[in-house]
Amino acid sequence: MHKVSAPRAVMEAELARYLAAPTDDPPAARTGAERDRVIPLFNDFEGCWALAMSGQLVFFGWEGPSDLQAVSDNPVDLLGSHVALAVGSRRYPALKGIRPERKAESIPCTSCDGSGRIAGAPENLICACGGLGWMPGSAPGAM
Repeated sequence: MHKVSAPRAVMEAELARYLAAPTDDPPAARTGAERDRVIPLFNDFEGCWALAMSGQLVFFGWEGPSDLQAVSDNPVDLLGSHVALAVGSRRYPALKGIRPERKAESIPCTSCDGSGRIAGAPENLICACGGLGWMPGSAPGAM
């Protein structure tokens, strides 16, 4: 199970700010945030990666948004978690502490050549590294 450490009061304040402000997120992301009291970190084509008030990283799909699932530590979820935490740490500056930390076994991202941005791609396209320029060494396809 993937869990991060963040002060509960900070997470509550960020959730309240998210729910009070207009957003470009899909309506199901806001619905899930309200229903499950989670902070949407990153939306992909399958669903929403979010942070529960316990610090647990969770996911709910667009097809079954009421099915909140804890994110596991398997290699596929590890990559999604990496992106969600990287994007979420920029989206919510008060939660900058959730940003993944580069470790010795981390590798440069081959999608962006370590820059964090895909050359010629629109600004809203997020690289597979979450914009960090590196991937966890245990990510699928990592050496």
